[in-house]
Amino acid sequence: MSDVPCPQSLLGVKTYFLRADELAKGGKPYVAHRLRKFGIELAMKVKGPDAGPYLLRQFDLVDQEKAANIKCPPRKPKPPPAPAPAPAPPPEPAPAPAPEAASTEGGKEGEGKEGEEGGEKKEEGGDEKKEGEKEGEKKKGIGEKVAAAGEKMAISLNLKDSPEKKEKAAAEAAAAEKAAADKAAAEKKAAEEARYPKELESDEAEAIRLCGLELYERGRAADKPGQVPSPSVKWGVMDAPCVAMSLHAAAVVLDCLKLFMPQLPADLLPFQRAAHRRSNDLAKHMQNYRVGEPILPLEWKPADMSAAVPVPCPPPPALPPSAFPSAPRR
Repeated sequence: MSDVPCPQSLLGVKTYFLRADELAKGGKPYVAHRLRKFGIELAMKVKGPDAGPYLLRQFDLVDQEKAANIKCPPRKPKPPPAPAPAPAPPPEPAPAPAPEAASTEGGKEGEGKEGEEGGEKKEEGGDEKKEGEKEGEKKKGIGEKVAAAGEKMAISLNLKDSPEKKEKAAAEAAAAEKAAADKAAAEKKAAEEARYPKELESDEAEAIRLCGLELYERGRAADKPGQVPSPSVKWGVMDAPCVAMSLHAAAVVLDCLKLFMPQLPADLLPFQRAAHRRSNDLAKHMQNYRVGEPILPLEWKPADMSAAVPVPCPPPPALPPSAFPSAPRR
């Protein structure tokens, strides 16, 4: 990365610059540029007395990236919305009933005779029907009067709501239903904004988000969660280190989104936690059979932007006890 060694006070921030160098070589220059700037922002809050030369080197690299005119990759256009389904065809009209079959001539004559006899009986019963209708109308009028009087009495005794109260209750129910619908719409909008905050709607934030998720999916696809890394297994020697580094880089790149907001949104935080946890587990297992330093900094943790020092410096490693203690002298 640089011929300037990282001081002790910036060891917690060093991983941001290392991942930025890897991304610059891996075809992600814009994300590398923003990650380096994020590392510089965190390092400035550390205020280490020995950080000057190392930070100056990082500033020089940022100026070189700016001079190269690195641009943000354009956002992929969203797919057009699905067309609305075609309306259902109208139902077919019911078939017309078939005409009745014509009767024979003899039948017609019989019907004519029966019709004459029935007509005479009909005239006799007409007067009785009219009288019955008059009596029915009288009874109906009396019943309506009794019902109206009963309704008035029920309203006066508060046993039944008046029409005005019914209208008022219906209006209140409609207003309550509208308020509930507005509240549900507001909650849905708030949930969408919490999931996709406005701070991350820019093309810059989208490029960082996509890069982090791409590294996460690449590591997850090559991972074997049911298998413990071992030197006797090819995957533990060849693939497990790459998986750990890819997941660790995903967690670091997603942390760079804190350039735009102090905390990761709810939809990205589980990815960062899973990537950080799995990469550390793999690195700890491989540390048992690999010689040298761990393949990734186990002491790294996501930045806490609400703290005075978002990434504190890890303590220096303790010296192992000597196998040959010195003999006391008298």
